[in-house]
Amino acid sequence: MKCQKCGASLPDGNLYCHKCGEEYKIVPDFEPEIENSIARTMSHVGDSIDFREENEALKEAEYLPSEKEGKRKWIYPSIVFAGCLITLIIIGILLFRNSVFYYRTAAQKAINEQRYEDALEYYDKLRKKQQDNPSWYLEEAQLELLYGDQDTAKQLAYRGINETAGSPELYLFLVDQLIHEKAFQDAYEILKNCPYEKITDRYKEYDSYVGALSHESGTYDNIVKLVIKDSSKYVYYTTDGTVPEQSSFLYTEPIILGNGTHTITFLPFNEYGISGEVVRKEYTVTTDIPVAPVIEPESGELEEAALITIRIEPGSKVFYTTDGSIPDNGSQVYEEGIPIPLGESNFAFIAISDSGKKSEIINRKYHLKLSANLSIQDAEMILVDELIRREHILDNNGAIKDRYGVFRYFYKFPVKAEERTFYVFEEHYLENLIDNPLKNYYGVDIRNKEVVPLKKDFLGKYYLDIFKN
Repeated sequence: MKCQKCGASLPDGNLYCHKCGEEYKIVPDFEPEIENSIARTMSHVGDSIDFREENEALKEAEYLPSEKEGKRKWIYPSIVFAGCLITLIIIGILLFRNSVFYYRTAAQKAINEQRYEDALEYYDKLRKKQQDNPSWYLEEAQLELLYGDQDTAKQLAYRGINETAGSPELYLFLVDQLIHEKAFQDAYEILKNCPYEKITDRYKEYDSYVGALSHESGTYDNIVKLVIKDSSKYVYYTTDGTVPEQSSFLYTEPIILGNGTHTITFLPFNEYGISGEVVRKEYTVTTDIPVAPVIEPESGELEEAALITIRIEPGSKVFYTTDGSIPDNGSQVYEEGIPIPLGESNFAFIAISDSGKKSEIINRKYHLKLSANLSIQDAEMILVDELIRREHILDNNGAIKDRYGVFRYFYKFPVKAEERTFYVFEEHYLENLIDNPLKNYYGVDIRNKEVVPLKKDFLGKYYLDIFKN
């Protein structure tokens, strides 16, 4: 590079000429016009830049809110958010206070604080909220029982079982209450419909049922001996299809079914007096052999006067002996109840059909002993004295006013009439050595020795009559 004044060569890095001392100018000087032109051009460029910057600033000013407007913009969302939050909190509180957990906790707290009425109200709300939950019925029932209201406790347990699927605990609670009150029949009805085997097994002793039958309903060509196995303690039955009662026949031995159609209906009772379900069976028997007579009572010791009664199959008759000998169609015919005599007795019975077919022979042995100090001889003397007093006879020989013959009184047997026990005497009229039974009966009460006339109904049962003046 050379000096612009003297033309001397300048070394690199020098700012002054070493010959003339002139300053070295890196940027050259321009002509005035050129400089003015450049100045004008740069002025326009600056104006243009300033305009664009101002324009951009105005545009930004349009979109940028003021400080006040910015604050206002955030107030509304904050209010909405706070309102929503408060609403959610309120809803949450309401839901919690209406929840199962809250009611259950409040109920337990009320119980602990012995606020009985409050606890019941909470349980009432629990039952309404969860109507299919048996636990609320059970817990409220337990609470009612705790405060001594047994009837309400039972009703709640009944409702819980009827209105929900129940639960083993609810069944257990109700059955325990019923058994405690000795309402055994009600307990049986609950257990009968209980779906929980562990509960029914626990109370098996309260079940009442007819056991297995040796013959199911059907048609048979031989006599049927119907046997019941493994039943409840008592089974009553009828042979005409009617529903049995405790006054019906009591099953003690096989039921013999002969020729014909039979409807046998059973009703079981257990030792708690619980009656089970009625069982009805139909049997058709086609045979010409008569059924053996069914005799009641059974053989054994007796302490009260009783009548022997016999059920007879249609189309046959029953014949009997009183000394144990084999009966036949020449023996006494059964027509009405047979009084059992005092002491030892031995009866034998047989049924003979109209066609001459015979059944098996049935024997009965009895020993009747009455708890009374009155002898038969003393009873006869009391009877005669009373009839003399009433002028029915004139003396101890039985003389009769205006009659040649006499009345005599023959002891027959003891009978029970209207819950009283009598020695029975039959009146006979004797004339010219002819004995005429008059079928007039007198009874002497074995305890108070009262004399009363007796009459007999068509079944052979005796009842009290009155003396005619």
